[in-house]
Order: sequence, then structure tokens, then C-alpha cells
Amino acid sequence: VVNITRQKEGRVIVSVGVSYNSDMHLVEKLLTKCAKELPFAKKSLEPVILMTEFADSSVNFEVRVIIEKATDGLLARHQLMFAIWDALQENGIEIPFPQRVVHLEK
Repeated sequence: VVNITRQKEGRVIVSVGVSYNSDMHLVEKLLTKCAKELPFAKKSLEPVILMTEFADSSVNFEVRVIIEKATDGLLARHQLMFAIWDALQENGIEIPFPQRVVHLEK
């Protein structure tokens, strides 16, 4: 038995939402930089950064990166998520969370 995934490239997809107050062009640049600097990324293929949704609490992006080996997918995703977190924090870009207001009546 031969595990053919050991020799195949893979894809990592990370979704991230940012505040509506963010500079979306800067967000796109930061996400692109993080994806290109990922050690597992296949250098011959450009990452794809997509703005995917105007959601209730955030503008959502998707980062798609082709990696050299599919078996490195979890570690590549982990490293990419930390790189994105750090880049957004360093640039003052908020990752919002849903906030709900509940009114109680007697």
C-alpha cells in the first residue's frame, strides 16, 4: 500500500473576519504577505485572498494557499493563523466577535 498523499500538494484555507472600521486594502496586503511567507507554501503558485462576505459583525476574508505536501496541512494552517493574528494585531486591526443586546421585561 502506498500513501499517495505524501507526495501530493495540498491546500490550506483560513477564514478571518475583520472589523468594518478596518482598511480593507491593508487587510488584503497583510493576508497576502502572511500567505507568501508561509514556509510550507508552494512558491510557484500565488496565494488567493478573497473578500467573501459582509457579515453581521465583520467583513470576512478567505486565504487560500497551496502547500508542497498535503501531510503538512495542519501545521501549515496553524502557522498561517498565528501569522495572520500577529499581523492584524501589529496593525491595530480588530477581529470582532458578535455582540448581542438582550432586553428583559417583567
